[in-house]
Parts: sequence; structure tokens; C-alpha cells
Amino acid sequence: MFRFNRYLYPTVECIIKRHAELGGEPVPVSSILECMRGNGYSGIRNIYYGLEASIQDGYVVVKYSKDGRGKRRLYVPTLLGAVDAGIYRAVSEVLYSGESPSPESVRAFICSMRHPIFWIAVSRLAGSIASGDRGLVTVYSILVKALIGSEVVGMPRGRLAVVINKILNEVYSITTGVLGVGEYPRFSGVGVLRRALGALAIRFTVYNDCHQA
Repeated sequence: MFRFNRYLYPTVECIIKRHAELGGEPVPVSSILECMRGNGYSGIRNIYYGLEASIQDGYVVVKYSKDGRGKRRLYVPTLLGAVDAGIYRAVSEVLYSGESPSPESVRAFICSMRHPIFWIAVSRLAGSIASGDRGLVTVYSILVKALIGSEVVGMPRGRLAVVINKILNEVYSITTGVLGVGEYPRFSGVGVLRRALGALAIRFTVYNDCHQA
């Protein structure tokens, strides 16, 4: 079952950012708390609430330290976490003026947005292969794998951590493009349109029986 609260995706973003900064090493909770506080989130209990939701939803996996000081819980982001966090950031900013949508709307928008993102990623992968841009080939090929639930094997974890961070930002960029930012007026503050878009996304999700990957 999808678990959502307003701390969920900011927590995932912090873990992705710190994971890349640490060269692919698992992230300690102290680093997550520092990042969240730096982004304006307070209340340790609330931040832990977002962290536990991220684990339950498959956005983060738990690792345990082996430093001889007792087992500490450390955290590693998943590709799915990067994809959905990028979608959420775009939807929240464009349609909800930075506020948190309802859990039903969040899940519906995320599930429905994965489809156009997949085809855009496939198209850009083909273009990057044709242009010989190996960096973009890596980013888009891993993004496609993330959207079809395929694992990435054989890549050094430090490099993969950087790619995961790039995927979050790329998904954010693609989603804002799909929502029409820069081409059409921003939707923020237009309650009727916002509710209509949310209702359509929910109906699309139910019709396609979309679940968390």
C-alpha cells in the first residue's frame, strides 16, 4: 500500500543528494537530518516519518554498518525513488504552488506520468546513441531501466549514485515539460483546473491498474 506524507519525497531527495556526495556510500541518518533541516524541514519525528514511508514505498533500502560500533541503519536510494521524487517535485511546484497534493492525487499523477516519461526517455536514448554522447546514453538507458523495473548491474556504485541524482533532475525537467511550463501559463492557483487534472489522473490510474513498481 502506498504510504505518503509531506516529508516523503523531500527525504528521498536528500538521500539521493547525499548518496551522490558520499560517492555511493550509504547515507547515515545524521546526514539526512542535516539536509532536511537545511531545506526548512524540522521535527525529528516528522522526518523519521518520511524516512519510514520512503522505505515502505521502495524508494530507499536499509543497509547496516560494519564498523565495529554496533549496527547502525544506513540508507541507499533506489532508481524508482529518483523517478517518483522528480515527478512529485514537478507536480507540486507546477500544479500546487509548492504545497502537498492529496495522497490519492500524488499516486495518480506519479503513475500516469511514468508513461510519457518512458517514451520521451526512449526517444532521447535513441538520439544520444546517434550523437555518440556516452554520458546521456548512460543516463537515459538507466532511466528506461528504472521505468521498466530492471536492475542495473556492473556499474561502480559511486558512478551509479551520480547517475541516480541526474535521473531525478532529468525526470523533473521532463515532467515540467509535459505539464507545459514555458509554453502555457502556470496552473498554480487555478483550483478548478487543478482539481480536474487530478481527477483525470486518478481515473487514468484506476483504468490502467497502476501500482508501485
